[in-house]
Amino acid sequence: LTHWDFVPHNIRIQGNDIYLLDHSSIRFGNKHESWARFINFMVLYNSDLARALLFYVQKNRPASENISLRAMRVYRLAEIIWHYAKTLSRADNDLKVLNQERISLWSGVLKAVLGGTDPDISIMENYKKKRDFLRTPEEKKRQEKLH
Repeated sequence: LTHWDFVPHNIRIQGNDIYLLDHSSIRFGNKHESWARFINFMVLYNSDLARALLFYVQKNRPASENISLRAMRVYRLAEIIWHYAKTLSRADNDLKVLNQERISLWSGVLKAVLGGTDPDISIMENYKKKRDFLRTPEEKKRQEKLH
């Protein structure tokens, strides 16, 4: 079983216990799907953790698992790019620009993953500045405690 929405805001830690939230996102799949989503998310919000997890897999798992994880990262990145691309025809104004920026960001991450490199940190920083400028005050408030 894998958790299709494995991101920090769907995890709670209390003492030595770890709780997964959003059980509707648990399904049968490749064991690296959850890791891929988590690592892709962490590339933006905690790049040191993303690199540490990738290093762990590279050093402590068979090469086949490293290949599987990389393939799942590519799949999940393509999925998120597709998601934002299909919103463009319905979005306008700042939301359209924001989603175009998201497509650019995740395309840059995808290019790095395919090339076997870390994404350029400037891509992340530029995206965060543009994203924060384009978000509504309500969205900024909603996002404050998520990451």
